[in-house]
Amino acid sequence: MKFITELHNKHLGKEIFIVGSGPSLDGYSDNFLDKKISFALHLAYLKFPNTTYRYANEQDRIVWFKKHRPEYLDKVNIFAFPFYQKSERQMNQLIDLEKPYFLILRPFPPENIKIISQMVKDARNGKRIDFGGHASCLHACMYVAIMMGANPINIIGCNHESKNELEHFKLGNDNNQYRNKSTPYAIKGKIMIRGTELLIKACANNNITVNWFKNYEQTLHSSQKS
Repeated sequence: MKFITELHNKHLGKEIFIVGSGPSLDGYSDNFLDKKISFALHLAYLKFPNTTYRYANEQDRIVWFKKHRPEYLDKVNIFAFPFYQKSERQMNQLIDLEKPYFLILRPFPPENIKIISQMVKDARNGKRIDFGGHASCLHACMYVAIMMGANPINIIGCNHESKNELEHFKLGNDNNQYRNKSTPYAIKGKIMIRGTELLIKACANNNITVNWFKNYEQTLHSSQKS
């Protein structure tokens, strides 16, 4: 099993994009990430199959990709482990544990900026393999980008909001068989937003720039300014 510490400073000082599967992703062209270092979170892979990395921490998505997009597992993947408390033996039946890089996911850390800032600092120094998040796969993936030395980190498709009661971009919604009805997205989204805001603040405390783009127009405006 390979852990994410092996990726420490792999992209030191480089710009990295993290791409979620929110509805705003439909506003981006399919070649937007060409020649960019990038992560696809779960279903975002369907929009951008050529991202540099794929990140997942939901077992049902891995099962779906293994069945419908088996090439997903042949590329550079980063998985949070364990998936919903699955044992290593059970996970080994699902994927080859020697291929992906792993981190330990410990959800919902205290909403304490000092603690989160310390986790960011630890990631920057390559000192830990366990990270937490606030209800979103984005947060753990941000720690991976931080460990890689990324600066700035650009986030797209992660508004933490639904559109017309749909949580994903069109292709993601068409292929999402596992909508979670237990927690209304409007409530879950508020938790996600709070977690993202705290993590961005913690990154700033460690001199890491995070650009959280809500749509393509905002992304384009930023690139024109630079």
